[in-house]
Amino acid sequence: SLGLGLDNVFLHRKVALQNTALAALQNAQTEVFSMKATPAALGASGRVLLDVQGGHAVIVMHKLPPLPKGEAYHLWAFTPQAKVLCGRFNSTQADGQVNLSLDQAKQLQSVRFMRISREAVAPPQRKPKQRVLVLTSEL
Repeated sequence: SLGLGLDNVFLHRKVALQNTALAALQNAQTEVFSMKATPAALGASGRVLLDVQGGHAVIVMHKLPPLPKGEAYHLWAFTPQAKVLCGRFNSTQADGQVNLSLDQAKQLQSVRFMRISREAVAPPQRKPKQRVLVLTSEL
């Protein structure tokens, strides 16, 4: 009983924090992209909340596959003019959330879709760059 009570308190705190973050982003000019798994990450899902004016993105993911050593997740935005790297991350917080600062927010005025790929952290010496598409907002 005591364990359930404590678990309930922590769950309410987690939901309250996520709702607060979501409300703050929704008040700004925020775009939300629903992410769907590719065959490389079956069962994964999530959303990317993109606040171009505020210069940040919030990623909420579920069931991301673990990364091999030397690789990171890369968040890409696709506009009519360019493919823009929004940031890299190695893992999510316990609640599945990642917060990224967007250094190139000016380039993200008309994002069409987003992708998360698994790529090498450092470019390989001689091998071509390997990318594994994990999640996409378009299929």
